[in-house]
This record gives sequence, structure tokens and C-alpha cells, in this order.
Amino acid sequence: MDSRRTVALLVLCLALTLALRAAGPDAHPPACPVAGGAAAPVPPDPLELYARLGLADPAAPEDRAWLEELAGGLDGLAYHACVLLARSGAEATYFQRALDLRYTPAIQLEYARALESEGRSEEALMAWLRILAPGEALEALRRLEPDPVKRAGHLNQRRLATQALAELGGEQGATAARERALALARLGRHVEALPHFRAWLAGSPEDAAVLLAHAASLEAAGRLTDAAREYRASGPAGGLGLGRMLERSGRPAEAAEAYLSSSDVNAHWQAALILERRGRAAEALIIYGDLASGSSRLAGDAAFRGVVVARRLGQPEGPFRALIAPTSHWAWRLGWREDPAPPPPVEPVEPAALTLASQLAAGAPGPGTPLELAHLELEIALPRLEDPEALAVGNWYLERGDYRRAARIGMALLPRLPTRDVYLLAYPLAYRDLVVDAGVAFGVEPYLLWAVMREESHYSPSALSVAGARGLMQVMPATGSWLAGRMGIAYVGPEDLYQPAVSVRMGAWYLGYLLSRFEGSLDLTLAAYNGGEGSVLGWLESPLYRDPHDFPAVITFTETREYLTKVLDTLLVYRWLYPELTGPAS
Repeated sequence: MDSRRTVALLVLCLALTLALRAAGPDAHPPACPVAGGAAAPVPPDPLELYARLGLADPAAPEDRAWLEELAGGLDGLAYHACVLLARSGAEATYFQRALDLRYTPAIQLEYARALESEGRSEEALMAWLRILAPGEALEALRRLEPDPVKRAGHLNQRRLATQALAELGGEQGATAARERALALARLGRHVEALPHFRAWLAGSPEDAAVLLAHAASLEAAGRLTDAAREYRASGPAGGLGLGRMLERSGRPAEAAEAYLSSSDVNAHWQAALILERRGRAAEALIIYGDLASGSSRLAGDAAFRGVVVARRLGQPEGPFRALIAPTSHWAWRLGWREDPAPPPPVEPVEPAALTLASQLAAGAPGPGTPLELAHLELEIALPRLEDPEALAVGNWYLERGDYRRAARIGMALLPRLPTRDVYLLAYPLAYRDLVVDAGVAFGVEPYLLWAVMREESHYSPSALSVAGARGLMQVMPATGSWLAGRMGIAYVGPEDLYQPAVSVRMGAWYLGYLLSRFEGSLDLTLAAYNGGEGSVLGWLESPLYRDPHDFPAVITFTETREYLTKVLDTLLVYRWLYPELTGPAS
């Protein structure tokens, strides 16, 4: 074939493709002649497929066949095809296929309904239990599980104690006693729970989970001797509860022994602190060594504490120092922190899914808003992308100000690809102008605001905690009202806390207030932000507290101690990553 014929055929292919686009979603792709006379099909344009998908009618045989073919893919087109087919009355399995591609509670709900309508009762029950909550799912549980005691068990497992009690009604028997006892204990009705615990344990004395719950109820009812017996009967699992009870009862020596009998690392940490308070620091040091060489979240705390205690005892600190990561805030406290040393940068590679997402976000037609379609494509593609491709996706989100998604990709990549570009994804300058301006206004370094924001909300302005804290800086509604009064700003109600400008300024004011109250101490400020000012003042009265190095060890809230670690580590990364930050972006 000469070159003129080849060019003519290529022009023909282009003309056919343009004609297809003009013809609309019902047109079929042409075959393009190639050298040698063979006909190669032109790959379908995903944008055209999306346009056609938005008009598809699953009841029409031709469209249905096309949707079934499309449903076998691994992309947003396949997801939407599965949902369309399932909603049209096809097998519920199509909902399951959609959920495999991307889980959402709304599709899970439709899946459960569809399974039940097909008479697949056992599968439907499992599907409903995944989203079990008062309302439609509870009604489905009643339809599908005829045994009220089993219904109560499902509800107890999901911490729906009030509903569990309602299902039990007047049911009798050992299993009913177990579920009734657990529900009452969860609701804090411990005295009422005790006879039901006894009824169950009379026939099942080896049930460790119930023994622990029974022990806690006995303790709450003031029957400490009986509680101690049950804690001990539950074996190593009961050591933590027994130790706490004995410590609260003013029996520290017995508490330390109980803690050490536990299999819980938190119990061993508590035992070491008791030993220190009782002048047995050398014994505590052995426990800190065991914890520091492990892989639990307490490893860093224990290694740092080991250095502090070893110094005071005049013993070698080297073994503990060797267990502290040189890039951590623990090393920073000790004065020898090193900044991370990222490897050479990796060039991002744009995957096909990102190209399509960009086109969809620009306003391509389809079954959903442009951004919804784009996010769907990328969410489905991400688990199968190579690291340089995922980096490109993260950069795409970062450029569009979607800091939550960018940071999530960055954090997933960091362990494998700790380059500077990935750090920039994982630690973005989210809402830069707001943060810098608020920091200047209230005397708080912007890095601290970003560090708190990252731990509190992962940069999501719509974040809502179980306790009710809202927004980027996770301000509680009552605190928001108080802050608004102190700051002299208008405050309509809790919904205001979802506004980035409001949340950032409130968080900055409060951090500035705490820094002033605690004379610039980051430890005390962050602990108060998370655990409350009163708690901090109480911790400072601990007999273990001799200097600021002791503060992490005297924090009695596990959540606050871990919060302090995470925020300080993040603060140091921000200081290293953006050394030239001097003001708002231009």
C-alpha cells in the first residue's frame, strides 16, 4: 500500500469518528481499515459512552445488552451500568458488583432491599446488618430474623442497647439473660444487670467477655471484692480492669501486679508508672525497655520515658535512644532530631483514568454531576494505579483545593515513596490565606494550625465527630458559642462551624489563648485543646511531674497522649517542608 493510500485511509478514519460524535449516543463505532486490508475497531470514546449511559434505557433489549457488557469493566462506566441494571429489576448481584467497585451506604441499602425482594433472606439479613440502625433496617431485621433473642444479639453487637432491650421483651432463658445483661450494662444500669449476668454465667462460667462485663458492673455497683474475683477469673484480659479498679481504690502495689498480669500493653505502661511513683524506677525501666522494643503505639512513649528515667538513675540511655526515630518529636525533645531525607523525586505519570476525570470534571454529560463522575473514576482506579500514577492523581486533587483527598493519597504513598512531592501531598498548605491571616491575627504559627487541622479533620471542612465536633478545627457547638462571644463575632449556630473561615479563626483564637495561658508550652496547649484545660492542671499535680519531660507520661487520657504525639510530629514536618513560608499566597 503506497503512502497516499495510507494517508487517505487515516483521513477516512478521522472523518468517521467525527461523524459518530455528531450522530449521538446511539451510533456504533466504525471500523478503521489498516494496512493489509484488516479492519481494526476504533476504541470507543469514554465521553461518548458516558453521554450514551445518561440516556440508556435498561428495558430496551439493545441498551440492556450494552449495559451488561459495560458492567464487566473496572471503571465508573461499569459502576453506573451495574446500578442502572440493578434498579431496573435485574439481579441484586449487580448492586454487589457496584459495591465492589465503590462502597456507599445508599447502594448498600438498595442492595439489601433487592436481596430481600428476591427471597434471598440470609444474604439480605447480612446486608441489612451492615447498615443496621433504627428505622428501615431494624424493621428488616424483625422480618428476617424471627428469634427475638438473636435480634437482640445483633443489636448488642452494634451497640444499640435500647433497641436490644425492646426486642427481648419478656423473653426468658440463659441466652436472653446474657443479651439483657449486656444491654443494661451498656446503658449504665449496672445493678439491674447483675442478676441477668448471674443467670447466664451459671451455665457458661468460661465466657470471658461476659465475665469482664460482669466485673465492670460489679465494680460500678460498689461490690469491689466480687468484681476483683470476676476480673481474675477472666484471665489476662481482666488485668487492665482489675488494675484500674485497685488503683482507684488506693491499692497501688496490687494494681501494679494486676497490670503486669494483663496482656494489654497499656496495662504494662500503667504498671511502670506506678513503680516509678513507688520509688522502683529501675524495675519500671525494664518494662519501658520491653514496650520500646515492641511495635505498639506506646513504643515511642516508652523509649522516650526510658531515656528520661535512665538519665535520672545514672544508667546508660543508649539502648533507649537507639529505639527513637531521629525524625520524631521524641528526638526533637531530646535535642537531636534530624529532618527527613527524601529520595530523588519521581516523575508523575498521568493514567488514563485521570485524563478521563479531567474531561468529566470539565462538564461532560453523564449520570451525575461532573465532579461526582470524576471522583468516581479516580476512586475506582486508585487501588490499581502504580505509584507515579497515584502521585499524578494526588497532584490533580491538590491543584483543585481538595486537600482531604490529596492528603489521603499522599499518606498512602509515603511509606513506599517518601519523596518531597509526596510529602507536599500528605502535608498540604490547606486554606493557606485563611490559616496565615488567622495565625498573624492571634499570634499562632501557621504550622501549628495546619498540624492541628490535619489531626482534627484531615483537612475536611465537613468533618463531624461522634461527639459532635464540627469543621476543620473540630470545634464543639458549645465551645463555638463561647468563642464567638469572646471574639466578638456573629454566631448563628453549629452550622457556622463548617465554614472554613469561621473554623480556622476560632481554632486560631483558642490556640492563641491556650498558648498565652500556658506560657507558650506546646505540650500543655495541645493537651488542653484535646483533653481540656482542667485535665491539664490536674496532670501537672501528678507526683511524677518534675519537669516538662515528664508531661507526656502523666497524661492519663490515652487519646490525648496519642494526639500530642501526632500533632507535634506533624508540626515538625510542616516546619521542615515549608521553611520559607512568610505570608499569604499572592
